[in-house]
Amino acid sequence: MDARERKQRMRVRTSAKRASASALTGLSGLELARPEWLRASAGPRSATLRCGDGRLTVRHDGSVTMMRGDEIVCEARCSLPAWALTEDGVVTREQDGGAKVTWGSWASLVIRPSATIRDETWCAGLNDGFVLDFSVADAGFLHYTAEIQVDLDRVGEVYGGSHLMAQHWPLNEGCMEVGPHYPFDNGPNGLNTLVSTHWVTSKGVAVVADPDTPYFHVGLNAPFATWFDGFASKRKFGVGIQNATRTILPFRKGRREGDGLLRLQARNSFHKGYGPFSMNHPLIDWVSPKHADATKRHMRVALCANKNVKAATMNVLKTLKKPKAPPPAEVFRAPIWTTWAKMKTNVSQEKVLSFAQEILDNGMSGSVIEIDDKWQCAYGDLEFDSTKFPNPSEMVDKLHEMGFKVTVWVMPFIAEDTVAYREGKEKGYFVKSNIRNGFFRWWQSPPVVALDVTNPEAVDWFVGRLKSLQAKHGIDGFKFDAG
Repeated sequence: MDARERKQRMRVRTSAKRASASALTGLSGLELARPEWLRASAGPRSATLRCGDGRLTVRHDGSVTMMRGDEIVCEARCSLPAWALTEDGVVTREQDGGAKVTWGSWASLVIRPSATIRDETWCAGLNDGFVLDFSVADAGFLHYTAEIQVDLDRVGEVYGGSHLMAQHWPLNEGCMEVGPHYPFDNGPNGLNTLVSTHWVTSKGVAVVADPDTPYFHVGLNAPFATWFDGFASKRKFGVGIQNATRTILPFRKGRREGDGLLRLQARNSFHKGYGPFSMNHPLIDWVSPKHADATKRHMRVALCANKNVKAATMNVLKTLKKPKAPPPAEVFRAPIWTTWAKMKTNVSQEKVLSFAQEILDNGMSGSVIEIDDKWQCAYGDLEFDSTKFPNPSEMVDKLHEMGFKVTVWVMPFIAEDTVAYREGKEKGYFVKSNIRNGFFRWWQSPPVVALDVTNPEAVDWFVGRLKSLQAKHGIDGFKFDAG
């Protein structure tokens, strides 16, 4: 072999093709060609697994094909980080009927038939499926994103995942930018107040993501960036009247060209990213205590090949926790009357009692009355404003006599100048951030911090204060807002 041939064989094409700006803000969106000597590695290049009526083939490059019978119903792939592309994937079979692909010490993909899963509640009991665990390791100070991509054209029409500001039906009709997959009131990429971590399709495919994914991000047919997006697509969570001038997202397909993928990502932080489609929101700089010291990220996804969309839906619903009891009949039997509809924040003991009497005088029976915003002495203190409500216990007793159950509006936010903040701060009960000591703007003022619901002690403290309010004044329940 002459020097020229040797050089040609060992050469790695370094002119990397960067993924579109709608793709990762991390480093796993690089596509590098493997050197020729890696392509010729010995050993199995693929493995085929079976579970019920599903069959899945995984290949050395991290791509998978799932079939039901003779039909291909899903194609997906792992987005390999740059360093893993210098390694050839090694495919091995596992004793539990699964398979594993490794790319040196940089990345691995473990696949198990869903029927063998017993220790994971989020995917236990799924039929005709396979659980993919794709992990990527840090390279020094470089933190890679673990991403699994599903081809939308192959799976058919897609439903589920979240409630959107611009709700497309099916979801393929929209272009949802990659963003944090958590409930928002008008989220930065159009996500709204209801989210789930599963999707079902017209071909009977179910895609279920682990809800405990660190810093979970999702994109669905994310739009490719135009030159204009470099100036006008800095996405940000907005509050109050700000939302009146915001672009309603996600875009509709046709208005934008999408990448044709469902993208599921585990990241190392909520960094807002750079360039087009960056995502700014209150959780930026929040550090998950559970994942603070992690040197690997795991994106775990179950893919199921079910008979049809109904079967897929029933399949994934089995993984959700069931309520311990039905809600009180009162919230279904008759209207829930809220002071917000009539008086907004201009609420008082006198006005609440007058409102209740007005309901009865108009021939309605007592049901549930909810005392909304501005009943507290300060946001988060969970005590009545003594000026507006001079005798809240007497008011609640009177409403009970009139046939009403009484609830009050609460949210997991606490203002700085409160007893609750001083108590909770000392115990570390609030979400921490490098920005303004964790304080953020919301639809009211002043700025607030958020209860850290990942801290069981913080949740117990919050619930204990709610129960104390109930015991003190006879409150029947609560309307929980803002998550």
